[in-house]
Amino acid sequence: MEVKTRPIMVGFRVSDEERRTIEALAQTLERTMSDAMRYVVRQAARELLPKIATEAEATEGNVDYQRR
Repeated sequence: MEVKTRPIMVGFRVSDEERRTIEALAQTLERTMSDAMRYVVRQAARELLPKIATEAEATEGNVDYQRR
């Protein structure tokens, strides 16, 4: 299996409650907090991207959409 490198770092500030939630999710998944956040992003994308694609067809050529 090829190991993927991740040269781009993304960070954001969280409240104590948000950090505890991320830590609990990471423990449940038996993964790191970073892995848990990647999981959340992937799940959200799976749910939301079909809706965005439908909107894009309705607003084809919209520059703001193309930058997303």
